[in-house]
Amino acid sequence: MPMSLGMRPHGTPEYLQQRRVRAVAMIQAGHGTTDVARRLTVDPRSVRRWKADYRRRGASGLGARPASGRPPKLSHKERRTLRKLLLKGAKANGYRTELSRFHRDARASRS
Repeated sequence: MPMSLGMRPHGTPEYLQQRRVRAVAMIQAGHGTTDVARRLTVDPRSVRRWKADYRRRGASGLGARPASGRPPKLSHKERRTLRKLLLKGAKANGYRTELSRFHRDARASRS
């Protein structure tokens, strides 16, 4: 099933790299572009692009690429700490009630 245009494929950069390497290996083993694309459930244009990248730059042309987009504002450690605080609840973190300000504001706006 080909992907829609403009969508980043699902999977870690390492998984996607392995998929590109597998595609090139299948091409080298004699499989056609369309057959490889069907087996890996990707668009044939992707297989042709990976093949060209491999021809131009070798194995480094198939390397994992960093995800595009805005970098996270919180580090991994900060996200872990935030998750722990949220799971403890508002009262455990010094608030008078478990209701967040968001819920109080939403309730007040309905009055």
